[in-house]
Amino acid sequence: MELRTRKRLTYVVTSIYFLLGGAEFAVILPTLYPYVKSLHGDEFFYGVTLAAFCISSLFANPVFGHVVDRMKKTKSMVLVTNMFQIGGNFMYFVGTSKYMLLGGRLVTGIGMGGGVAIYAQLAWMSTEEERTAVMSIAMACRQFGILAGPALNIFLREINFQIGPFNVNQLSVPGLFLAVLWCVMQLVVIVMYFDLPPVQEVTVSDEASTADNVNISKSAQDGSGFGYQFNDICSNDSDSDVMPLLSTKASKYQTITTCTDRESISQQHSIRRRLTSITDEYLREEIVVLLGIIFIIFFNQLVLESVIVPLSTKYFGWSAVDNSYFYCGSAGLAMSAYVTIQRVSKRVSDRWIMAIGLVFGTSGVCLLTIFTPQMTPLHDITRNTIIVMFASAFLTLGFPCALTTSTSLISKLTSMKMQGVTQAIRRIVSNFGIIMGPLWSSAFFGMLNIMCGVMLGLQIMILAMVILSFRKLKEKSFLKQNKDED
Repeated sequence: MELRTRKRLTYVVTSIYFLLGGAEFAVILPTLYPYVKSLHGDEFFYGVTLAAFCISSLFANPVFGHVVDRMKKTKSMVLVTNMFQIGGNFMYFVGTSKYMLLGGRLVTGIGMGGGVAIYAQLAWMSTEEERTAVMSIAMACRQFGILAGPALNIFLREINFQIGPFNVNQLSVPGLFLAVLWCVMQLVVIVMYFDLPPVQEVTVSDEASTADNVNISKSAQDGSGFGYQFNDICSNDSDSDVMPLLSTKASKYQTITTCTDRESISQQHSIRRRLTSITDEYLREEIVVLLGIIFIIFFNQLVLESVIVPLSTKYFGWSAVDNSYFYCGSAGLAMSAYVTIQRVSKRVSDRWIMAIGLVFGTSGVCLLTIFTPQMTPLHDITRNTIIVMFASAFLTLGFPCALTTSTSLISKLTSMKMQGVTQAIRRIVSNFGIIMGPLWSSAFFGMLNIMCGVMLGLQIMILAMVILSFRKLKEKSFLKQNKDED
């Protein structure tokens, strides 16, 4: 099969994967609370079960990210993580107790490590010019999955039958439905997903790195490095030039001890060098700014998503159907933003798209901060609805621009050999935002001025950080070009 065909098939499977990931969020969430209540769980246990998915993925993502960087076997990684998705959703379906639901969501969260591997693969197989467009498609597919979720719930809520000892009803059927979908996804990955070679520029970079390693090795063989000294001391008795100088058995033991000590020191130096390389890679101004954008975007987005239903019900008198229309409209608007990003990303640099997105997001939060504390329940409904709709539209257009470009840019500013770790760190930061957002909105819903004020403060802070670091927020190719010109 030609490389171009394999690449296209891999992109198709990637789109399906993120589509299914978005659908899972939308299918599980509406019925989770009544499911927990039916198994004698309280509101606290519901919150724990809701957060379990993100908590387990916090620990799983770094592990899978490190493994995929070492193995470079994305397909195997996705197949393994899909098994966690299947098992976790089946546990959710069985639901013999509230603890079974909790365990199911924990196991399913571990399966999210497959997304880290796929994002790393996208970075490896795309050039800098096309990477933003590629990642915007992946994120748009997830958004479409969230959009399709409510439609799936309309179909699933009518199901009620028995499979052996298991009752399949509107509460348990989402788990069974998703387990079946992930089984189908497993077959699709086996047939249509491929471990593709990196793009040419990555190959050239790797070859240059290999040449450097060869030179170092030659230097060691010439006797200029630590390896020569270590080998001289720790060689076999028959070949050693040192051993004839030793006249007693105690001297031999002393030499062996010296070898062991030096080997231990060598291992310690290796660990320190790796830790240093990691800190040098990620504790940079531009990387910290990009991670800050990702956290704030997810935090503010989850605050808005969590608060919009109680806010619209209290102040506008909206029904569940009205809120469904609102979410569908927001998802459609977000998808249009992703499509626009996909088209303009090859003409406009990531940092400019990101800055425009942050300006839109800050404008939307500013409107909410100014007007929502002044609203009175069920008064001036038309005026207040228009203000909230405009603010939500600004946020819905701004967040995808900032999120997609920051995700793409962070992959461009970090080493291709560490993309698994890079994407794992990105997912950890985003999960913290996903966890903290709903907690913040639920705690301060009664004080909208504080709730929105913190959102606005975060937006202004990250916008100022982007402005101050704007010169460093460039792709490696631009940085190299500017360096050569200087």
